[in-house]
Amino acid sequence: MSRSNRNLLITSTLSLAMIYFILGLFLFLGILGIFIPEIALRQQRLRLMLRHDVSQEQIQNLQMLLRKQPYVAAITYVSPEEGLRRLRLGKDFMQAMEGFNPIPPALEIQLKEPYLSPEWIERISHDLITFDEVYEISYPLKLLKELQKKRFLYLQLAVAVGILLLIITYLLVFNTIKLVIFSKRFLIRTMQLIGATRSFIERPFIRWAIFQGFIAAVLAILMLYSLLLLSSQEYLNLLDIHLILRQPPVRFLFLGLLMAGIIMSWLSSKRALHKYLNKSLEELN
Repeated sequence: MSRSNRNLLITSTLSLAMIYFILGLFLFLGILGIFIPEIALRQQRLRLMLRHDVSQEQIQNLQMLLRKQPYVAAITYVSPEEGLRRLRLGKDFMQAMEGFNPIPPALEIQLKEPYLSPEWIERISHDLITFDEVYEISYPLKLLKELQKKRFLYLQLAVAVGILLLIITYLLVFNTIKLVIFSKRFLIRTMQLIGATRSFIERPFIRWAIFQGFIAAVLAILMLYSLLLLSSQEYLNLLDIHLILRQPPVRFLFLGLLMAGIIMSWLSSKRALHKYLNKSLEELN
């Protein structure tokens, strides 16, 4: 393979990889918009703020009672000292408060999967607030309700943008592969002149296009995965990217990019080859 042809193939493969990367990134953002409410619900905990004068025995009895409830998956006791550390208020705050810790003890409840909905959370909160030991329940219910209301809008936008991007991606892939085949147009004509059949001429080009599409898709997946991991380090407190990557739609996205790389390259190469196989020698010049 000549140096110019090798450079052309490397450039076209990288171009395809960038196309699939952009497609995957936009589709991931669409998936993220749809599944953020569900992921947020799974990450959140019902926080029961207890009265300051509650004894340890009362707290233990309350924990035992709550563990028997069908909606409780896990329950954690957060002492006032631990609550203070989480807020990172420091020694200056304690000095200003003259040693008094205003953070109350708390119980954090992780809910089971069937109860992870705003309706169930609201119903459970009404029941828990009736306990004498509990004076307040903390949970971003309004925010989650708003996010859930917008899920259908996110879904519509994701589907519309996804279809548009697939069409644009196909056109870009076709033009990229067409340029590669264009550089081989006289080789194709020579093979025709010596009597090579249409399928014999197409076979190596289609195989190479499929392989190129596969490599480009793998590079795109690696770039997208690396970008997501880097973003998780930068915004770790805002978004658990590892939890998102474990979601089935995200896994299907990676598999879909791989299949798109193969199928689009196959279709584009077939179309581009038919374009040149049907031309006369004068038209190729």
